[in-house]
Amino acid sequence: MATKRKKSPPNAPRRVPLQARSQRRRERILDATAALLASRGIDAVTTNAIAARARTSIGSVYEFFPNKEAVLHALTARYLERLWARTEAVLAEAPPGPWRELTERWIDALATFYRTEPGYRELWFGALLSGALLSTGAAWGDEFSARVEAILSPLTPALAPAERRVVARSTLYIASTLLALAAQQDERQGALYVEEAKKAVCRYLAPCIEPAGRPGESA
Repeated sequence: MATKRKKSPPNAPRRVPLQARSQRRRERILDATAALLASRGIDAVTTNAIAARARTSIGSVYEFFPNKEAVLHALTARYLERLWARTEAVLAEAPPGPWRELTERWIDALATFYRTEPGYRELWFGALLSGALLSTGAAWGDEFSARVEAILSPLTPALAPAERRVVARSTLYIASTLLALAAQQDERQGALYVEEAKKAVCRYLAPCIEPAGRPGESA
């Protein structure tokens, strides 16, 4: 009896390039998609528009991706790795100190990412609001939340694993929502929302990190 071949997810890439030249073409396609998101919004992103912006053929796009959702999924994965690199840099550069200070530095790094990484804000909102991208947004949330959970683990020994998972995801979405809002404002107003993000996340985490009866910083 023949074994049925398992279908690939609809947003899975057609192939992962191994040669440097192919890798550069794939990156150019992702760069073009990010530029489209930043300049025209998620509704303007089509495979034809991506090909035109990347100055390549539509066949070249389909060589790597079966549809635009797959391109956006791959771009989300690239954003995640870049965003996590920022997080790791903050952790590596920060001297041992109060958790609140580290949290605030992390939020500053995320805020900078929202403002400087082309298309990230537009894709983040699109993943939340677009039915076609809900699975991509959920995958992003799962992956990044798991990494935040690992950071919180030594700080929240009293939490059960399931509770810590919820806290990590909530922390991520509280910060992300306010920072996405901040990125839509002018510089002065945006800075105010970044400060609100810091206060909101620290107040949310405080009972988990400094439970009642345990000495710690004041709330």
